[in-house]
Parts: sequence; structure tokens; C-alpha cells
Amino acid sequence: MQIRSMIATIVGGVALAGAAAAQTMPGDVTFEVPINLTRLAADITQIDVTCSIASDAIVATRVVRGATNAGKLAGHVVLPVTNGRVVTTANVVVKVAPGALQDPYGKYATATYDCMLTGYSASIRAVRTGGGVPAGWDIFDQNSAKPSFRVSPTPQRLTGSFTW
Repeated sequence: MQIRSMIATIVGGVALAGAAAAQTMPGDVTFEVPINLTRLAADITQIDVTCSIASDAIVATRVVRGATNAGKLAGHVVLPVTNGRVVTTANVVVKVAPGALQDPYGKYATATYDCMLTGYSASIRAVRTGGGVPAGWDIFDQNSAKPSFRVSPTPQRLTGSFTW
């Protein structure tokens, strides 16, 4: 069984859109995530970069990829895979709606973030005992039971914190 090799760099910056004066609310948050994926399996047709922000300042409840998450905001972009490659900088915008935050400059001033990569396999692949794996989204991992998602090194999540 061949292990696909790839280089995945998830290193990025967090930028608060617009300058924030002492009494204004912060704007949308943009994550710039450089992506360098090569030699992906032929059936991986798309890459999704999802970034989420968690903070006690977030009062709005959002649905993030099908799950309800209080105190969390998220955004994502889907990128096409061409010839087994995605080499670009993904700009992921997390919308911060008016009224979504409480006291972001006071006791709830900090937030944590997490950006991750997933891929979409367009075909059904056999696994070990002949069972099939349906087409769909999954994470990349060098120990994945799904051959198309078995890449090395495993792409690491981009995590950190910032002050509103």
C-alpha cells in the first residue's frame, strides 16, 4: 500500500478587518492560510479550509458544519484540486455580525482560533477487507483507514489566540 506524500503548510496570520477604535466593535476576522498540498490521490477533488473562533465574548449561536456551537463563529473556503495539487493562500473570512459579541474589550477580550484542512473524495475506495468507503469529506491523516486520505506528514491544525 503506497503512502501518498505531501507537504502541507498551515501557517497563517489573523487580521481583524478594519481598525478598531476604543468604543467600536471588531470587524470580520480574516485568516490567511498558505496551502501547499502535492501528490494528492486522484479522487481528491476539493480541499476545505475551515477556521473557527471560540470566545466568551461570542453570544450568538451559530451552526458550524451541521453542529450548533454556542460561543463559536466559523468560516470556510473550498478550493479545487488540480492534477493532485493545491498551492495557494486561502483567505478564510469569519463574519462577526453586529451584536454577536459582548464586552470584547473587557473581561471577554481573548479568543482562540483553529483552522483545519479536509478533503473531498469523489469515489468509493476499497479498504482492507473489501468494504467500501463512500465518497465524502474527511481529514487527512497518515494513519487514515481511507487510502486517499492517508498522507504524510499529517497536516497540522493552525491554532492560537488573539485579543479582540
